[in-house]
Amino acid sequence: MNHVDYKTAPLVGATIQLDQQTYRLEATEPYRRKDGVLSRLLIWRSDCPRCGQSFTVKTGLVTKSLNRRCEPCRLRAKSPVSGRGRAQPITIKRNG
Repeated sequence: MNHVDYKTAPLVGATIQLDQQTYRLEATEPYRRKDGVLSRLLIWRSDCPRCGQSFTVKTGLVTKSLNRRCEPCRLRAKSPVSGRGRAQPITIKRNG
């Protein structure tokens, strides 16, 4: 799987894995799309592979990418793995 694709928001605490980096769902928040349909934003927490600082990233129910680093490292860094822009598989871990 190279993207996140949920029909409804997963439960808080759900995790996904991208390479060796784990993202944990911290919260969701309501969101109104441009077409007026109500949806949810997913708020994920992970640790920066460069400095180890915890950071959050927001995604929709469907996304093809996730930030891999905290903002300070993201502004001055190269890719955390040698993927050279290729889509990396995302593994969804089922809790319970």
